[in-house]
Amino acid sequence: MTVHKWLFASSFRYHGFTLTDNPVPNIKEALTEIRLVCKSRPELAAHGAVLFLEKISPAIELVDSTSPILHKAVHSAIQTLAPIMIKAKVEQRVRDRWLERLWEALQVDQMPYIEPLGAYWGELCVSKESAAAWAEHFLPLVENMWEDQVYPHGHFCGTFACLSALYAAGQYHELLLLMDNVSFQYWRYRCWGVKALVAMGNKAAAIRYAKQTTVKDKYSVAKEIALSCEEIILSSGMYVEAYNRYALVANRKTTPLATFRAIVKKYPQIAPANILTDLIAAQPESAGKLSTAAKDAGLLDCNYSG
Repeated sequence: MTVHKWLFASSFRYHGFTLTDNPVPNIKEALTEIRLVCKSRPELAAHGAVLFLEKISPAIELVDSTSPILHKAVHSAIQTLAPIMIKAKVEQRVRDRWLERLWEALQVDQMPYIEPLGAYWGELCVSKESAAAWAEHFLPLVENMWEDQVYPHGHFCGTFACLSALYAAGQYHELLLLMDNVSFQYWRYRCWGVKALVAMGNKAAAIRYAKQTTVKDKYSVAKEIALSCEEIILSSGMYVEAYNRYALVANRKTTPLATFRAIVKKYPQIAPANILTDLIAAQPESAGKLSTAAKDAGLLDCNYSG
């Protein structure tokens, strides 16, 4: 069998990028190459995705990491490549080898760039048996890091992977017990507890659990919590309660008009004029611009007067 030669591989050599280089165009080219292969050979594309994730962090380790642009590009790459690896139809032994290689990549990820990959770990395992095996491997290490309550000074690169694997393995009680044994209440970890409670059929407890999360000045975190709670309520068909409690925060975008569009799309049962009124009440400084923009976009009856 002829080994496929990936064009992007030569660009991502160890320390191939220096302090002032911009690897973002190279990352985009690599994703384009992998997506193109995926159209006809999805399993080969998944191999390429694993190779890219192995190479990316060591290749860009010397690049100035103070700008969020590079981190965002790598995170976006993970969001693109994870589904390709998850959907690939390969034998379990092949998938197991992928996971071993990805785990090695996470351990040498110094900055870190590919740590968000851990959130997909359970799905990457595909089978519950594989997820359970990885959870068993990770769990003592996470427990050891958290038992003396030294976080955030302690760090383990497999923390997200552990929580994801526990969830995928259906070990919800173990996941919640792990979270109960730590003093901090950060959303990026506790969201897995919310998922576990929902999977156990206890949606009310899941919402309470989400709302107990510590939020300081993280606007994005407050939005993520609201979005999670909104989704839980909507899954029960209670759109009025979901709208009244969470819609304005959960769907907030970069502009008031974008927020209005998002809410109108998600809540077709609620009159756009009522949504606009609620948005103006929440953001009175944007009232004039929001009303005019909504009318110009054809999202309101032209007779609406606010």
